[in-house]
Amino acid sequence: MERLPGVLLSAAAQAAPPRQFPAVTDLFRQSFPAEEVILLEEGVVKLIRLEDDGRQLIVGLHSAGSMLGAAPVVANRSHPATATTVTPCTVRHIPAFAFRQLLKSDPATSWQVHEMLSREVCEQAARLSELACCSSRQRLESALQALLPSGCTPAKEVKLQTPLKHREIAELIAVTPEQLSRLLKGMEEDGLLRREKGWLILRDVRMWGSAEEAASR
Repeated sequence: MERLPGVLLSAAAQAAPPRQFPAVTDLFRQSFPAEEVILLEEGVVKLIRLEDDGRQLIVGLHSAGSMLGAAPVVANRSHPATATTVTPCTVRHIPAFAFRQLLKSDPATSWQVHEMLSREVCEQAARLSELACCSSRQRLESALQALLPSGCTPAKEVKLQTPLKHREIAELIAVTPEQLSRLLKGMEEDGLLRREKGWLILRDVRMWGSAEEAASR
């Protein structure tokens, strides 16, 4: 979990008490004006980009400690994606004008926010490269590894109960639900995972990638 700057938390506390939202709630919507920054204290939020042809893609997945909507607030632009809760969430809000004023008046907090936004840009660049250059199997393996709890040490077996539905995982790696089913079956046949009562049991995570490479030779 990323650590949010204390000054931001204080500013959010002064603005309003924390709010709880159930799963499948839009916190902000694509193309709408960015009027506040959201600090995610608990839960998981997905960012969804909808294109003109009706296709949609999950462009980001954020957990507790994340800051949402900061970039469009700073740039004074509309939201490029919709933020939807995946699980019940607790969030705090900072109005856009208060956030901008804080960045202008507090250099230390401004630097911390710039660091967080810079990490996000780097992660997005890596994701774009992954979507363009990696196989669907590699993207699935990467997504499952990213869903492991923070600080989890890959052991012989790791139990994962993903908050994402089957369709959402497919959207995250840019495949159809049917393709995802075939990918999961392939990983099961390679002995890399098994499904058990709603859990994914991941095996030999450190060795992922080698099975696909061997099959392609």
